[in-house]
Amino acid sequence: METYTPEDNPVPLKASVEKIQQQVGELAQRDPRHCFKRLYRVLCDEAWLTEAWKRIRSHKGSKTAGVDGQTRDNVDETLIKRLADKLRKEEYQPTPVRRMYIPKTNGKKRPLGIPMVPSYCTSIQAAWG
Repeated sequence: METYTPEDNPVPLKASVEKIQQQVGELAQRDPRHCFKRLYRVLCDEAWLTEAWKRIRSHKGSKTAGVDGQTRDNVDETLIKRLADKLRKEEYQPTPVRRMYIPKTNGKKRPLGIPMVPSYCTSIQAAWG
């Protein structure tokens, strides 16, 4: 089964992303040793980054500023285009997360990592695979 890229498929963005995710998932399950050669190009696509951002924008944690001081309100089409360009050129360097400790009901503390806004888009994609 051939994996399609967003430009190969003129269906709405969400349907296109979901279709590709499904195809990749099915292929990975059928053949765990399969080498995905074009997957990085798909993940660098602005459409994928935009869809990733749409999926996580509604999360409560996206209101929290990252180590760069940016919140979800700072994300626009220009930032996504710059991120896609850096990913394609293999120049993107994720910044370490800000580590916070939040109290638990038992009195102990739980670690919480707060990444930079662009990292949200790249990390959510990893969960799709």
